[in-house]
Amino acid sequence: MSGHGDDTAARALHAALAKGPADVLDLLAAMRKALGDVGTLREGVIHPLLHREVRERRIEAAGFSARGLPLYAKPGTEVRGAEPPDTLPPLSPAVAKKALLVAEGVRGPADSGRVHADVVAHLRALEEIEKPHRFGSPRALRTLLQRVDRGRPAVCLTATPGDVGRRFLLHEGPWIAAAVLIFFLLKAFFVQVYRIPSGSMEPTLMVGDRVVVFRIGGKNPERWDIVTFERNGTTFVKRVVGLPGEAIELRNGDVYANGELLVKPEALRTALRARHETWDFTAGKPDGWQLSEKEGAHTWRWTRAGFGPHPGGSLGNAYALRDGYLALDVTRGKRGTVRLVLRRGPGDRGNATVWTLELGVQGLELREAEAFEGEAPIEEILASEPGTAPTACRLQLSYVDGVLRARCGDWSWEGKREAHDEALMPEIYLRGPEAEVGTLTLDRDLHYAYIGTHGIPSSIGHAAQEHVVAAG
Repeated sequence: MSGHGDDTAARALHAALAKGPADVLDLLAAMRKALGDVGTLREGVIHPLLHREVRERRIEAAGFSARGLPLYAKPGTEVRGAEPPDTLPPLSPAVAKKALLVAEGVRGPADSGRVHADVVAHLRALEEIEKPHRFGSPRALRTLLQRVDRGRPAVCLTATPGDVGRRFLLHEGPWIAAAVLIFFLLKAFFVQVYRIPSGSMEPTLMVGDRVVVFRIGGKNPERWDIVTFERNGTTFVKRVVGLPGEAIELRNGDVYANGELLVKPEALRTALRARHETWDFTAGKPDGWQLSEKEGAHTWRWTRAGFGPHPGGSLGNAYALRDGYLALDVTRGKRGTVRLVLRRGPGDRGNATVWTLELGVQGLELREAEAFEGEAPIEEILASEPGTAPTACRLQLSYVDGVLRARCGDWSWEGKREAHDEALMPEIYLRGPEAEVGTLTLDRDLHYAYIGTHGIPSSIGHAAQEHVVAAG
């Protein structure tokens, strides 16, 4: 089904070829004579029609005419083709550009070359009579050729006003209707688009982000999934933390389910990690740090009482930074020793848990110490890597969701550890003439908090309130 215009043009084409082989200009002249004065007939539309007939093997290309154009004939017709002439008039840039654009719509190189030669001949002829508008739009012709290559029905030559509507119905109409139908079906039953109005889901979802939500029907969401739900006519976008029947409690920014501390998966932990502070020790004494020297060793200590609350104070001053990530660029040379210390607790007095990652002559060592006020600290070696230690690396220590993690180069260690519920304090120790430190970064873990009925920590500690998640 190709439409009235194509059928009429195809009959005229085959009538002309019944008299013998002909090139494209001869065929165009014969078709015009048979079709009469058709106002919408343009020179270029014969190329998609010829291409379709060749692809469907109703006609075939057979050599060249005397003027160097591809010849067309009915299958089985004996043809004495001529070689293209050695010299042809030079192509103008406009002709070359249009011919290439039209031929781009054809997949096969041989067919593309045939169409290109036909288009060049047409455009040269039109240039001579100064009527290039009769050729039509090269981009529209390229689209028609692409449709023929895909085997789709194509109204290649519009011979009657009714074929204009037929072209739309055959080509654009079904695709546009299908796209509109699919969109409304998806929107009604499967997806919904929302715009994020607030910063409660940062940094995963930022203010102004647009999200597509899939309606999962009866499937129950799992912990850490991002979901939407309706409440009092308002749609909320939140992350699932508590599951039905669980007693959820927040303690100083950590989430407990049925009394057990929840550990976020690595991908989520990375997504909720945000830079809090950076210190450059190569440019002098950073603000907030104190340097002390004793027996050839240098010790950098953080002199302030922990770190501040959530940036911007949006969640109040109910808690200080307790969980975080430390990363220190170090160079120790061949004889130096460098230690990165992560302490939870005050630096000079009171109870504290202290983790030390040491890079020295003997290798790597991770230690844990429990310090109680008025008592000598009790130290334990958690992990060691004896042997030749690297002369430079990035020492990394973190404590998040009750898990201690340490890394230096290819070596790493992690394990669950209990610690005093105090503010985080960093420390750096150097010994040896070649031991140097560069930049220290502190990243914070997202703190969960809600200052309200189920909220937790207050300025004097955490409110031991549990919230049981109801079924559904």
